[in-house]
Amino acid sequence: MASGQHFLGPFQLVRIIRAGQTCQVWEALRTGTDERVALKVLLQEHVKKKDQVEALRHEADVGKTLDHPRVIKIHGFYQQHSLPFIAMELFTANNLKQEVRDYLDRLLLDIDAVLIRCCEGLAHLHKKGWLHCDMKPDNFLINPERVVKLIDFSIAQKLAKSSIFGGWGSKSVSGTRSYMAPEQILSKSLTIATDVYGLGCTFFEMVSGKLPYTAGNPNELLSKHLSATIPSVLPANNFVSDAFADILMKMMAKKPADRYQSIETVLSEIKKIRVLRPGSQKKVQARIDGVH
Repeated sequence: MASGQHFLGPFQLVRIIRAGQTCQVWEALRTGTDERVALKVLLQEHVKKKDQVEALRHEADVGKTLDHPRVIKIHGFYQQHSLPFIAMELFTANNLKQEVRDYLDRLLLDIDAVLIRCCEGLAHLHKKGWLHCDMKPDNFLINPERVVKLIDFSIAQKLAKSSIFGGWGSKSVSGTRSYMAPEQILSKSLTIATDVYGLGCTFFEMVSGKLPYTAGNPNELLSKHLSATIPSVLPANNFVSDAFADILMKMMAKKPADRYQSIETVLSEIKKIRVLRPGSQKKVQARIDGVH
């Protein structure tokens, strides 16, 4: 697929933004308007895989129920010449994985506000009756003005109204190993606390640049999520406050019942404290400026 005068349904392709293993994301122009959108297009080699097509359709179905400034806006699912794609809000930005890798110190200067905005997006998803099920830094976009958007609802699951915690009985293991809650690994009932765990792992990485658990192989990594001692973030970044380190420990508790039972509670706890120790932001700024 090339840009220029090439069209996909009612959209003219402008430029490719990024490419993944299964999809490409394009900037496009809606025909007859000045509206610019992003198109998430399934790669040609995957169009005959029903599970990939349904994941894309599902992401659009979930996204259309959401309307919040901290969540990417999905316009709809389309299929043109047997090529499935979804149209969404155009938001040109790094994801938080890239931001942590390339600009960790700059992120730390605004970390309180950024964490709060991540919570606000996920809280809206839960309010609309969905579990994200794939919390990780890759699934938050952040621009230079520190606007944050939650993305990727391809494996989101509906909260079960009958469950006291809002659970869903999983039939298969889905998610990303470095951020998966024990109950997700074991294919047990998923709850809001499952997303709390993944968000805790995400926040750990955002303030330290390191994952909470690392291992030599995938099975060992999953085993650590199941049974290893919950790590403190403090050895990875001693600028982090004791109060925030304690919040992370609770978010990453092994048992769902031992975690916060809502993102609103996490949000409330973060607003009560400072993520970094007093004076740390000046030290981070000095590090950015190259002052020793």
